[in-house]
Amino acid sequence: MKKAACIFAIALLSASMFSCTNDTAEDQKLYETQATDGNSTGSTGRDG
Repeated sequence: MKKAACIFAIALLSASMFSCTNDTAEDQKLYETQATDGNSTGSTGRDG
């Protein structure tokens, strides 16, 4: 019985790792980087 419960738990955890949503171009836009001019708020203000 323990073996069956272990196999069921592994199958359940493995199935929960997969996403049910489709990756769309809109979702991928969140991860695109944008060029900046170097004067962002995180700069130290020093040259070089």
